[in-house]
Amino acid sequence: MELLHNFPFVKTETISPTKARFLKEFKQAVDEVNLAKQGKIKLKTAEQLLDEL
Repeated sequence: MELLHNFPFVKTETISPTKARFLKEFKQAVDEVNLAKQGKIKLKTAEQLLDEL
């Protein structure tokens, strides 16, 4: 972060732990969807998801 502050064209913002957790989980979800599109993993069906509840 200290290095980034030395560049006038870079703007940084501190985020809350809750927002950081959300962004991490969202990135994981996007990565899973991309892997599914590539055929590397198989996602659960909606029925399987509801059965877990």
